[in-house]
Amino acid sequence: MNPFRKIIYISFTALAPLAATVYASGNSIDASKCLETKMQVSQEIGNVFSRTISFNVDGFDPFVRRVSGTGIYKVETVTPEQIVMSSSFLYDGNPASSGETTVKNGGRTTCWKGDCSISTDASGVSINPLLWGAPTGKLHVGQTWEVAIGVPWELGPAGKQTVRVVSIDPSNDSITLEREGEGEGDALNEIKTLPLIKDKKTYTVQVKAARAKWSGYATFRRGVILSDVLFVERPVTVTCQDLGQKSGTERQYILLNSAPSGSLRSEANHTPNFHRIDVPRSAGCPGESDASVELIPIESGQDSAELGVLAGDVREVLLGAPGLAVTAVEPRADQEGLFGAGAFWNGLGAFEETLANVGGALGLGGLFCARGGS
Repeated sequence: MNPFRKIIYISFTALAPLAATVYASGNSIDASKCLETKMQVSQEIGNVFSRTISFNVDGFDPFVRRVSGTGIYKVETVTPEQIVMSSSFLYDGNPASSGETTVKNGGRTTCWKGDCSISTDASGVSINPLLWGAPTGKLHVGQTWEVAIGVPWELGPAGKQTVRVVSIDPSNDSITLEREGEGEGDALNEIKTLPLIKDKKTYTVQVKAARAKWSGYATFRRGVILSDVLFVERPVTVTCQDLGQKSGTERQYILLNSAPSGSLRSEANHTPNFHRIDVPRSAGCPGESDASVELIPIESGQDSAELGVLAGDVREVLLGAPGLAVTAVEPRADQEGLFGAGAFWNGLGAFEETLANVGGALGLGGLFCARGGS
């Protein structure tokens, strides 16, 4: 996506969903219509996702870990080279996070807050050619192609996969695909140790996984994932100093479904709801400040002090100051009461940390003063 990385003995990120398969009367659909990612500025995409990891090992209690959450992407810019989105994620039971997500190279590269890497998430906001390939030309039901996955990814090792067209809907630029693959070796962020329970006592065991097999379905519309479900299973051998070796099975599955973004938005998980107003130095800012940036609610008649401002909003507004590389942040004079006289943050990171420590949502309103250079 986010997506978005939470760790429960492994990195939890992009995830996947159950979907209604669409059948259509059209005989074929052009791959560029349904599998090339096409988004529009201001478009919002909402996701609901979950992931489960389970181990069943002879002689031990079952081990299960689950994570779930929601995400919202708002498209900011679209160019032939990349799509930039402001995004926010809420993993259930954890603080919300927000930042900039950039999709490059047709989905092969993903950046989170400017940190870019190969897209290895099992699912996400849009198609990933690493896992689905890059077919061209006309596609029809029953058609297949092979994908060589050259690197470990979120749920599995490097391996080979067959993709099959399950259904097409040319009138909606959508397609449902099935993926089925297998591979040997470690997945990305491979689980190497586990705390397993036997007779109410916890043992730390070493885990060695055998060949993985996976399968699932996903529906795409203009490259955006509408639904995705993926199931991975493999035998494992665990070794415990006290109990020796035991055999078992590891199961993982991810579910991701699109959802109306409005229903997912809350004070804890939303795309910013404020306009930016960038002005030169104001009377309320120290003379050495380069700009002040005001948060103004989009809805007329609302007061920003009553509505509250999230850390993600403040970051986006300050980053939006034209030509300004923000190196420091300080409250305007009339805001010092919230933070104390002389409050000063050496960069956006320190400022965000302060907001997070007080809950991440404050009735701030007014102006913040940004210091930096063009």
